Amino acid sequence: LLVWSLSLLPQGLLAQYTPSTDSVATDALQWFHQADSLFTIDMDRAAQSMKRALPLFETASNWEWSVRTLNALSTIHYYRNDYELYKTYAQRAFEEARIHLGKKHPYYGESLNNLGGYYYLIGNFDKTIELLKQDASVKELNNASKVEQAFTFHNLGKNYRRRGDYTQAIKYLRKSLEYRLDIPNMDDYLIAYTYHDLARIYKDQGQNDTSLYYFNFCLDILNMLPAADKRVVKRKISTHQGMSDIWVKKGKPDRAKQEIYKAIALQQKSAWRNWINHHLLAKIALKEQRPHQALEHLQLALKLNAQGISKAALLEMEYAH
Repeated sequence: LLVWSLSLLPQGLLAQYTPSTDSVATDALQWFHQADSLFTIDMDRAAQSMKRALPLFETASNWEWSVRTLNALSTIHYYRNDYELYKTYAQRAFEEARIHLGKKHPYYGESLNNLGGYYYLIGNFDKTIELLKQDASVKELNNASKVEQAFTFHNLGKNYRRRGDYTQAIKYLRKSLEYRLDIPNMDDYLIAYTYHDLARIYKDQGQNDTSLYYFNFCLDILNMLPAADKRVVKRKISTHQGMSDIWVKKGKPDRAKQEIYKAIALQQKSAWRNWINHHLLAKIALKEQRPHQALEHLQLALKLNAQGISKAALLEMEYAH
């Protein structure tokens, strides 16, 4: 369920680079620029170009670009679901930034954020919070833009939610939302994403009406965005699934079906979270006193994502038996 806000490849990097007479640095920049243009098209080729640039930046002792390349490589491997390499590059970026750039440098902050994403993945939320708070301090010290600070606040909110500290989670997500709503030409998807995560917190606390309020806000924005955008498709799926679960809890299986069928229709564009659809269909079947159908859906959910099945789902399977 993780969608971590990583330090992505900035656009227009070539224009930000000061020309150098060093041929090694120039060659490295060319590889980096190629990777930048490939990032959203072909991540495998982008990674290859980055790996060619990295040793050249290190040979030229250009540590800012070396750290930026390592952070970019960690991001690429995160999106490729290769979490060990994600950790390897994030750790290297952190160490190089600490040694060569210092703890006040903005790229050190980026490396803290990316490394925090790894600890979030493995469930070490205390370590993640420690790293993200350091990142927030570095951003404040460098007068970072509201765009950058909003990412850190959002990540802190996500982390506190996973730790069960809903008061802190709401505090940081509201702060992220406040910043994002105040930014001209802000990416509307990120605003919708913040509403989505606030909805999940209220859902966790059983505040179903408040959760539906935020989920609907999220959907209103998503429905105005390009339907082919993969981020939009995934967030719509998650939103309809969340709303379906709420309607199950409110004892309205017909409304729950409407939402889950919308999620299933979107699955034609993305196989993401498909096991959750079957989990929710099982819940609906149990509400409708159809235990055999519930069991069939739970078995499908288990087959699609065994690790994602919760203890509650297994208890429901026992009940269905």
